Amino acid sequence: MVEHELTQVRAELKRLEKKERDLKEQLSSVCVAIEVHKSRIEGFIQTKPAPIDALPFEILSYVLKLSASTTLPFHPRRRELASVSHTWEEGRHPLLSDLLD
Repeated sequence: MVEHELTQVRAELKRLEKKERDLKEQLSSVCVAIEVHKSRIEGFIQTKPAPIDALPFEILSYVLKLSASTTLPFHPRRRELASVSHTWEEGRHPLLSDLLD
């Protein structure tokens, strides 16, 4: 009787261990898929220009000149304006250097 139960418990243990291995493989596949999707999302974000970069140069120039004028109650610092878009942050926008340096 005890030996029969022991055989059943061992069989159940073997079945559970196989299920554990299968679930670990499945989890690993899901983790890889998650990383692939995160990477793709990051790629989309980095390649999509900021909406402000779509503004015509003349309008953007006017807005920045207005923001840098002394008539406003605050004077934005270069760092604050640079945080508007990646292009500005990397210092590639000529208006930042022309207006705020």
